[in-house]
Amino acid sequence: MYDETQNVLVCSSTTVKYSNFSERLRPRTIEELLISDSSITKFNAMINSRDVMNMIFYGSHGTGKTTCANLIGNSPGIEMLYFNALLTNRIDEIRRQVERYATSMSLYGNTKIVLLDEFDFLPTSAQVFIRGLIEETIGSCRFILTANGLHNIQEQLQSRCRPFCFDVPFLSLNESIEKLIQTIKNRLKELNSKFDESRIRQIVVMKFPDYRAIANEIEFELL
Repeated sequence: MYDETQNVLVCSSTTVKYSNFSERLRPRTIEELLISDSSITKFNAMINSRDVMNMIFYGSHGTGKTTCANLIGNSPGIEMLYFNALLTNRIDEIRRQVERYATSMSLYGNTKIVLLDEFDFLPTSAQVFIRGLIEETIGSCRFILTANGLHNIQEQLQSRCRPFCFDVPFLSLNESIEKLIQTIKNRLKELNSKFDESRIRQIVVMKFPDYRAIANEIEFELL
């Protein structure tokens, strides 16, 4: 129920314990992402054919960049190496993990992908190395890079990867908000939770498009 005096969402649930709501809200399919129908079709075509392009996913925090890459990389017939540039940007570590994976063939005949998360935190020398690796392994591996923006990524790399922006266009804003609200309602129903749609809408509009911020706000009120 919605408590107007406290301006909070009060949920009554038969499930006392539940998983972290930010993880529960994470899109589970390409269709749940807040992207255009044409982009959904293209990503699904890549998954079905296992012919994945080299791509750069960029946009604001919490808009589904890494989630989309994981949905592609965890699909049947595809295997993926995840590397977070925030944890290390040393070339020797990239060479040890990424180069060894990208230059080897899959034991199962799968399509291989390297996901370089937070790629814009890598220094120029590391980006030059990755650029060379993309060219060297074109027949055996694909790369998906995620970043907050393109300004810190070398133009030579941008030309070798298809940039894709996850920021919601203004003209699609209302449609995307309604889509996310429906997903939230579905997730809350999984918890057998009663909820007030007006409060959900208020949270989504306030925090949109950051999935994590929205989920954290709802989870706090579920306590």
